[in-house]
Amino acid sequence: MKIRNENTWSGSEAEFLASCDPDDFYDWILNEDDGHIVSYIRQGLRFQNSSDPVYLKIGRNIEKALIQIASRSKFDRIRVEKLFDIVTPAS
Repeated sequence: MKIRNENTWSGSEAEFLASCDPDDFYDWILNEDDGHIVSYIRQGLRFQNSSDPVYLKIGRNIEKALIQIASRSKFDRIRVEKLFDIVTPAS
């Protein structure tokens, strides 16, 4: 799975990403070895402000995955908060 650094994708790309649940994004984030992963995640998070429900779902599911990652350890919580400006519950 790859999120490109673009504001929109083709319909099939967006539909595929919208079909991914937070666990899919969680696995992708933890296993992706592309050096641009932070940029891809930030791009996906921007869709939380979209009026399009497909893009909105993508952004929300990425945020849920990041919150799940943040719950793994204090280090992960700080990393998620600093890199993505997401406030998470303290461990």
